[in-house]
Amino acid sequence: MNKTGTAQQYAEPFPATAERDAAALSTRWLAELCGLPSPHCLPHLASILIAQGEHATEAAAHIGWWSRHPNADSQFARLVGPIPDIPDSQLFGALNQRGYDGILYKMDDKVIGHCFFQRHGTELHAFSVWISEQHRGRTFMAIACFDFMAYASTCPGIVRARVGTGHPGDRILRPLKLFSDDLGWRVRKGAWVDFCAPDPARSA
Repeated sequence: MNKTGTAQQYAEPFPATAERDAAALSTRWLAELCGLPSPHCLPHLASILIAQGEHATEAAAHIGWWSRHPNADSQFARLVGPIPDIPDSQLFGALNQRGYDGILYKMDDKVIGHCFFQRHGTELHAFSVWISEQHRGRTFMAIACFDFMAYASTCPGIVRARVGTGHPGDRILRPLKLFSDDLGWRVRKGAWVDFCAPDPARSA
């Protein structure tokens, strides 16, 4: 089965995202499917914002700041190492070549949230989700995670994705289990979602 074939029937009832903002990702359907109220800002892929140029400076500056101020013991800090003194746009280009990208949330031309992720072969790993203090809340954080999963499910060659590495991600993704069978997905412990559920007939 095509990994997005079943999911598409849920995405189609929510075309307003594209109508409100042509640059926005059509991902909000998954959060709405899981019963989360939609905030008044839409998700944008960082690489698209930077490539389009209109909001490239703000997007690159946001990513540049976070890249230069990671948690010292984080895997990102260990893998990337010292950040060279180069313009933010060049820094993003270097990170993007290593599979890094992110979903950004804007309001009044300011970035108010992000979900950073990296591609590992056939997997996408979300490793940093942040919402500005004035917009912070458990609902918005969960929406960002569901937006990421919806985006990951459409990426060519991606068969599974993960939010974080443990219990917080498992708790956030719990509502998705109610719809995973209909989507043809499988939610697994460790905050993993497989977009191509195993076919029992083939494994018998």
